[in-house]
Amino acid sequence: MMQWVHKRSLPIPALTIADPALIVAYRFWSERRDGAFLPPRCSIDTPIFRLLVPDALWLKPGAYAGRLVPFLGATQVHAPSMTLDESLRLDLDGTFVTGVPNLQLIELKVKGRPVLYQQLLLPTADDGTQVTELLEVSKLGSLRLVHPGASAA
Repeated sequence: MMQWVHKRSLPIPALTIADPALIVAYRFWSERRDGAFLPPRCSIDTPIFRLLVPDALWLKPGAYAGRLVPFLGATQVHAPSMTLDESLRLDLDGTFVTGVPNLQLIELKVKGRPVLYQQLLLPTADDGTQVTELLEVSKLGSLRLVHPGASAA
């Protein structure tokens, strides 16, 4: 039985503790923005970007088809009527409508063991304003936290 335990949105500054691929993708995306306008896919989906972030996916509006597809049937612990598929679809729709990047942690339990994904959704727009596709970068693993008493070198 798969259960989806938590899904938590994080502010973009939290990328400093995320997987390096998410950081690279966000910086690449951010550097290609033109002021307040969103970058087009063609300015991001380049050979250099594909070398830096080889497992990035491009998502169109509609059903979720990203890295978390194997877990879409997972039900939420506190609201078993909602699946992860339904929740991710709401996140996609929200990012398509707002044009704002979305960073979140998704914790699942698979056969009683916790599995944590970091997911970053970045909107792109061919005309700079109307979102046409989302760039998804999802990585398995936890955040790199500094423990109390540890020296920050």
